[in-house]
Amino acid sequence: MSLNFIEGRLFAGRYRVVRCIATGAMGAVYEVVHIETERRRALKVMHPHLADNPEFHARFKLEARVAARIATEHIVEVFDAGIDPETGMPFLVMELLRGEELSKRIRRAGRLSPEEAVAYLRQTATALDKTHAAGVVHRDLKPANLFLAAVGDDDELRIKVLDFGIAKLVAETALDSATTAALGTPLYMAPEQFGGASISKAVDLFALGMIAYTLLVGKAYWLNDMREFSNTLAFAVIAMYGPQEPACARAAADGVELPPAFDAWFAKATARDPEARFPTASAAVEALAEIFDIAPAPAKSSRLSVVETPLPRAHQTPLPRAYQARASSVPAAAQSSSTGVETRVAAASPRSWSTVAIAAVALIGGGAIAFASLGGGARFAPGNAADAPA
Repeated sequence: MSLNFIEGRLFAGRYRVVRCIATGAMGAVYEVVHIETERRRALKVMHPHLADNPEFHARFKLEARVAARIATEHIVEVFDAGIDPETGMPFLVMELLRGEELSKRIRRAGRLSPEEAVAYLRQTATALDKTHAAGVVHRDLKPANLFLAAVGDDDELRIKVLDFGIAKLVAETALDSATTAALGTPLYMAPEQFGGASISKAVDLFALGMIAYTLLVGKAYWLNDMREFSNTLAFAVIAMYGPQEPACARAAADGVELPPAFDAWFAKATARDPEARFPTASAAVEALAEIFDIAPAPAKSSRLSVVETPLPRAHQTPLPRAYQARASSVPAAAQSSSTGVETRVAAASPRSWSTVAIAAVALIGGGAIAFASLGGGARFAPGNAADAPA
């Protein structure tokens, strides 16, 4: 059975196909209209050859369960899910949004102002704190999975966290090494993910720290390293040790000056020891806001208390000898208190954005690297090359 549904086709007896939005490693996404309500939705269907694969089937179902059990405006809403009786294909029906991935925003505008970055990170933290409280770990947090949706009559920008298809229900999943799979995107993966260790919410907190760097600098912390090595596995050997070069020094090499206090914040956010990281996403973001003298979030948008924890010195873990020489040649971080970051970034007109389905960038398998029980090697989907700068 092909996924090339023609315009006007009726799917599952109640959704009329309008157009194909995107295809990916796990399935395809269509814009559809519910024939009873006439509302436009995003229909996500799994590739037929994967429908009988228990692992992929479970991930597909998990995406619907995550949205159903966690109520927040920062996670895409799922309206329907099931198996089409005619094709036997599992499907999800999700909200259809206008906007763009945060990775595209960065590529278009460059680095973001601290105010804009913190605003997006706060919304992301709201979603993460709720999913973590429900025992759900995302495991593949990155700018391409943070969607800037234009909502309401005034096109207010709102972050939607995408792609919970490789999420892990910690409370319901065995955490033994035999069942652990290191899924994620290399540029944002925590050290324990590369080693196939047990996964906790700390991997999302690590990724949040990496995303903060990307937003403020305009490129991922590990981007140059990943380009330098010949393959993903070679890069993984370095990434398993966590960041070694102070963030401010690395940013300065790209012409961006960050406050000296950012080094300690980044060191805590991306500590190699998961227990040494911030306790919650909101705690991390509010600590970052303080560094840039940004007012605390209103109480109504941050119900979880911010735990004040000391920021450590930059963590140092012994590296492989071949990498030590390269790391030792890094210049010292600048000590100026000036951020050197643009304070105003012109927003693109929402009219220039394409109408896209939230699920279009949530096609499972995009940008994922699999080790341990998944057999090793990297899997890259069409969206990867475009996401690399972020």
